[in-house]
Amino acid sequence: MAFLFSRSSKKKTKPTVEATPKVVPKNKKVSSTKQVNKPKVNSHTQPPQITKCLCCGTKIHIKKELTKFKCSVCYTTNYLLKRESLKHNSADASVSKKVYCSVSQLKQLIKKCHDLPRIVDRNGKEYVNFELVSRYLTQCFHDINILEDSFGNINSPLFINIDELMEFYFLIMQLPTRKPFYRMICACNDLLKKPTERIERFRWILIIWQNPVVRNCLNLRPGEEGLGAPHIKAVGYELTKRCIGYMSQILENKNHQIYLAYLSYLPTKLFLHHIETVNLYLTYQLTKLYSDYNNNLKHNKKLKENINTNNRLSLMISQPEISPIRNGSSTSLPADNENDDGDADSLDSKSLRDIKDLKKKQPRIKAYQYQHNWHIETASGLMTLYFLVNAKRESKEDEELCENQRLNISHFYNTMVDFIDYRQDFNNWEGLEVKKRLHDIIRTAEFQTRKFSFCRYPFLLSLGVKISIMEFETRKIMEYQAEMAFLDSLDKGKNVPLYFRIQVRRKYIVPDSLKAIKDHQGDFLKALRVAFIGEEGIDAGGLRKEWFMLLTKEFFNRKSTLFETIPESRYSWFTSCSPVDLPENQNLERLYFLFGVVIGLAIFNGVILDVKFPKLFYKKMCNEQLTFADYLELYPQTGKNLQKLLQYKDEDFTEVFSLTFETTIVTSNKSSKAKQTTQTLELCKNGSKREVTLKTVREYVHLWVDYYLNIAVSKQFKQFMEGFKKVFAGCNSIKLFNSEELERLLCGDIQVKKYDFDMLRSVTKYTNGFSDNSKVVQWFWEIVSQWDIKLQSKLLQFVTGSDRVPATGINTLSFKISKLKGKEDLSLPIAHTCFNELSLSEYSSQSQLKAKLNTAITECQGFEFR
Repeated sequence: MAFLFSRSSKKKTKPTVEATPKVVPKNKKVSSTKQVNKPKVNSHTQPPQITKCLCCGTKIHIKKELTKFKCSVCYTTNYLLKRESLKHNSADASVSKKVYCSVSQLKQLIKKCHDLPRIVDRNGKEYVNFELVSRYLTQCFHDINILEDSFGNINSPLFINIDELMEFYFLIMQLPTRKPFYRMICACNDLLKKPTERIERFRWILIIWQNPVVRNCLNLRPGEEGLGAPHIKAVGYELTKRCIGYMSQILENKNHQIYLAYLSYLPTKLFLHHIETVNLYLTYQLTKLYSDYNNNLKHNKKLKENINTNNRLSLMISQPEISPIRNGSSTSLPADNENDDGDADSLDSKSLRDIKDLKKKQPRIKAYQYQHNWHIETASGLMTLYFLVNAKRESKEDEELCENQRLNISHFYNTMVDFIDYRQDFNNWEGLEVKKRLHDIIRTAEFQTRKFSFCRYPFLLSLGVKISIMEFETRKIMEYQAEMAFLDSLDKGKNVPLYFRIQVRRKYIVPDSLKAIKDHQGDFLKALRVAFIGEEGIDAGGLRKEWFMLLTKEFFNRKSTLFETIPESRYSWFTSCSPVDLPENQNLERLYFLFGVVIGLAIFNGVILDVKFPKLFYKKMCNEQLTFADYLELYPQTGKNLQKLLQYKDEDFTEVFSLTFETTIVTSNKSSKAKQTTQTLELCKNGSKREVTLKTVREYVHLWVDYYLNIAVSKQFKQFMEGFKKVFAGCNSIKLFNSEELERLLCGDIQVKKYDFDMLRSVTKYTNGFSDNSKVVQWFWEIVSQWDIKLQSKLLQFVTGSDRVPATGINTLSFKISKLKGKEDLSLPIAHTCFNELSLSEYSSQSQLKAKLNTAITECQGFEFR
């Protein structure tokens, strides 16, 4: 913490506006010097006020009479009062009195420089003197008012003309000398260090933020060597850190909504460029903390280059690729430089294994190294701003081009954050959460949340790290529950189960599961063990997977009244009927609660489920704001009709459509002879008497969407969330996942074309005499690589108990192939789903292996044949 004080009162100096806030008016007579000095004496007895640096965010104690102070952490001068900027220097006759930045004025000055007489150096070489340009740039970028009045864009929500601004920078960079460019960035640096007024406008900072040197000082690309001079990169780094510092404090500004709107309308490529620049800066700061980083990577030069140039490598390490959407196109956007040599897609399976092994051996960045680093805190704060803005951007996955498309969360992941000690970071964050809750209850003295933790910024953590954190917490909770059960058994003198045991019959799996969950509601956080009555088998993971698979099938079969399949999208959704309104479905409330518990137990125990919900289901679970795009995903045909209503602008609207604020729902009653029942409901009070007009059509669409996404399923979803929270009430790691990650955590990755069995082969382990060079093993990989997606999914279902790939990629799936002892030609392949192990015999031919393998995967059911 920095403590700053004013000048000593012993010095007899005239009080200035900067040093003393109270100035005696000229027309007021002072009787004695004691009366003038009296406020100064009393000021020493007054307690200092606590303010915050506008750049680094450090809390500082200063005297109340100060109007400005210099932060001892980031060395930035902060003004506490708004002042008028310094007047333009009109002494220079070579520059126009009306000064502002524009491409036209810059071109005129450049032309004027070319028309002036050339300057000859000592060697007799002539060159153009661009001193006029240098002075023009220095004057423009040394005044906030000039920058605020430049590069305007009135007819667009983007109040900065990005095209003109980039052309302006491009013209300066194309000059044969770097002196004007260097003078310009030095003026920017002086302005950022001493802004001459309290920062209430950020437009001028955004203009400096667009300077190409801001990113190139962190990552110099081929073809831009001119910006790689040491003195230019040094000043560029100063611009970068101060721009990030100021912009991270935008949310505390009273006009922050204007700048959030500006960022939300940025073009997709430019918005992505901003995010990557902040991520590069954060990677640079963490790399400096990693003391032995270069020494540990000497034997893997390719990985070192990738980490230094690609800030999304951690995504490729923990999850090889963003899962494709259902129409087959990728949801991820290309980077600015698609031909970058550091692209992680170029890594082969062996390199990925080396990277994973290397990361396990690497020492972790400890929490104390970055907890008081203002560079990391401000960069993380700015990424929070971009993440909040990204949630408000448009989501149009059906369109190839979108000016302001919402980015996937993977674009916010940072490489070097994967190298932190995530266990220690999570424990620190968990402790802060506990202190917050205690503070809310007790209301003690002021609560300090200065302690930094990356878990407070979960969008920076890759999905692999988040899953590791969840596994760490769930394992810790299970061990604690087992210890408490053991102590209870000693205290009470009776057997207290260490596990949450469920015994069910296959034919009555739903009622048996409901009874087991109802009778053991205090055992949800224990390790789960499942047993099928009348069947032999010890649950080491396989029986648990099968129980989840069979139970979810019962929830979604045609006879179930829990969910319905929307014909327009083929997604599963809650039935729109209310459990209270239908006497024959009174058991639905308990079933929704059971389903919520099952979903929670599946995530808690790391089991992937085969469910097909729309994205809005996971957004509701994460309490994220729903949009019209979510309704369009679930009801695409009806959504398009509503869009046509919004697009219709003729005055005969009411005559053409004749709509009222009502909706008609069709309920499928599977338990009754009557197949369907219809019911008309009002969307608002007196909706049947209220017509939809051009003025009220937007309200009508809003109420329509809100009814089908929220009101119609409110009771059902409430029961579901009560069951889900029954499992995760005391688990904090679930808060780290957003809706996109939660879907991948629960459902894994759906393969549209084929599974990457080459990647799976690279991580497969062999036992009992088999190796990767064995004939049977080579035949096996040749056979499965030629199969279609259906047979490949059945093979994974047969071996692992699920046809879904883990969210972190198929390369993280533990897969084993072992050798069976016995006759080669008679035995079928055997799967141990608890260990993801496939046992094969020493078959005599490839065709025989193919036939036996096909029979095993298509005719098996549970632990027997169909």
